[in-house]
Amino acid sequence: MPQPVFQRLPGALPSPGVPEETLPFLGALLNAPGWGVALVDGDSRLVWMNDLLAQLCGRPSALCVGRFLSEAWPGLAPPLSPLLARAQSGERVAEELVQGRFGEVGTLRHLTVSAMPAGSAGVMLLLRDTSTRLREEAALRASEEHMRSIVEISCDGYFFHDRGQFLEISPGLGRLLGYYETAELIGRNILDCVAPEFRAPARDVMERGVEAPYELAVLHRDGRRIPVEVMGRPATFQGRAVRMGAVWDVSIRKAAEERLMRMEHFRDQFLDAAGDGFKAPLQRLHCDVLALQHAASLPEDLTEQVGRVG
Repeated sequence: MPQPVFQRLPGALPSPGVPEETLPFLGALLNAPGWGVALVDGDSRLVWMNDLLAQLCGRPSALCVGRFLSEAWPGLAPPLSPLLARAQSGERVAEELVQGRFGEVGTLRHLTVSAMPAGSAGVMLLLRDTSTRLREEAALRASEEHMRSIVEISCDGYFFHDRGQFLEISPGLGRLLGYYETAELIGRNILDCVAPEFRAPARDVMERGVEAPYELAVLHRDGRRIPVEVMGRPATFQGRAVRMGAVWDVSIRKAAEERLMRMEHFRDQFLDAAGDGFKAPLQRLHCDVLALQHAASLPEDLTEQVGRVG
């Protein structure tokens, strides 16, 4: 009679016999990278565990197999027990997130756990350590928040987009566009908020990934046009590569420039219209100054003053 397959694997897991040719495949599967695998009986006693799980808990499998979970993994047993109970009742528990202290040094770990009924053998546990990934995600979120705070201070508003679709809009940009609930714009195309005559160049800028600042007019919710300056940059949003745009309201600057242009235009028109009227008096004044400069009887102090005028 062939020896049961799990009795040939590390930990001597009891199980009904299976064909001999499946042993290498089954052994590799149970030691698949990334997943710790264990069999727990109906009394919550560890019957078998793979190599990775032994590494995670920091103990050889020989020191864990045969012990109750509360003895082998005292810091992890409390959150695992409800999942085991659900699996023992016949439910397939898929990728639940738990945390607890795990291993010889009691390291706090974040684990993704699945639990599957294994018939009379008990429950098959699959555990993946997601602590590093969660730390990286937390660091990424902190970095994104730091970047948002810097950008929000330096401009009037910002937005994240993916191929022209709004992913996130700052409250400042929402107010500039007349949307106090920025969720109304999420998922919409950026060009919906751009004045029609600027849509083609704005699309070209986005497609080419231009990073130099450029000017256009955006549409307020009430239809008003607002001149703005925009600058785009590559960015990371929730772990994926997207684009970020910073927006500056240049309405005041544009209004000042227009006033200056009107004043310069008025000045030029005034000088053109008044030029002929001033020409003759100025010529006569120039002739009089020349005559005084050549007068023989002019006092010395007056001669000096007339020379400065001339």
